[in-house]
Amino acid sequence: SFGLTAGAMLYNENLTQLGLENDPEFQEDINSFTPTVGLGFLYNTESLYTGVSAPNVLNSAFNSKNNTNLKNVYYGYFGYRFFTGGMEDIVINPSFLAKYMEGAAFQADLNVLVNYKNKVEFGGGYRTSDTVNLLAGFY
Repeated sequence: SFGLTAGAMLYNENLTQLGLENDPEFQEDINSFTPTVGLGFLYNTESLYTGVSAPNVLNSAFNSKNNTNLKNVYYGYFGYRFFTGGMEDIVINPSFLAKYMEGAAFQADLNVLVNYKNKVEFGGGYRTSDTVNLLAGFY
């Protein structure tokens, strides 16, 4: 599959109303219209899925004194669905998500979900920033 998204961000910041006369960063308001374009690719079979996406390929910038750039984030993901032999109602789904953004630390998630009859799933995971997460889904 291939995905394409287009949109716009309207950003308005009334910095002059904060009353910080001595700070040069707050001497003008920011009013910006920024177009956005995102791309994604997904390969999905009954058991395997993998994909990549980039939600801001234009590397847009806000119209401000410092011309603040919006960095693009790149995602890569991979997962596999294990259909349990004796219990066809249960699917075990380990997955991996990688996130890269210029100027930020690389981040990766390793998760495992257990799905019951495509109605409910529970699991947990680990993120490279030493974060443990709990996951739940109800359909």
